[in-house]
Amino acid sequence: MAFHQPWSPLAASRGLTEAGAKDPDGLANALFGRFLNHCGAYIADESRPFSGVIDALKELKAAGAKLVVCTNKPADLSISLQTKISMVALFDGVVGIDAVTAAKPNAAHLIEAVESVGGDLARTVMVGDADADAGVAHAAATPLILVDFGYTETPAAELAPDVLIQHFDDLVDACTAIFN
Repeated sequence: MAFHQPWSPLAASRGLTEAGAKDPDGLANALFGRFLNHCGAYIADESRPFSGVIDALKELKAAGAKLVVCTNKPADLSISLQTKISMVALFDGVVGIDAVTAAKPNAAHLIEAVESVGGDLARTVMVGDADADAGVAHAAATPLILVDFGYTETPAAELAPDVLIQHFDDLVDACTAIFN
């Protein structure tokens, strides 16, 4: 089976083919364009930063951490969301699926994201909430902090995090503990 990146019309073509659609690739491209336009228009309508995340990111940044978003979404959508919820200035970069050679959970995504901000993979911690985040951290052999309130179907505790946190108030201490 060929690997298709998430957030692409290619990922939808297989389902349309199975459903018997005529010209599944063309239909997927058209629908995907409509989806991206809709998503971009309403991306922040129901979005809010989790409690404690802004303070934690500010504290990490003040301590010298380079912060980069590693997302399987297109970078412009992530930047738009972060701008609208006043978080974009907290990050040194945003590396979306459209800027890397492979999607999470492939190690290349995290490695390329870290390199894009001049970071050091040996001093990297992946912070996430889902199986793709756990997979990329394990593949890149980097420590993993997961929150237990993410959207993953697999409970975060079963994804073998180095540290599992219940609130972003615990993030700075978790990062410190990993490197001490």
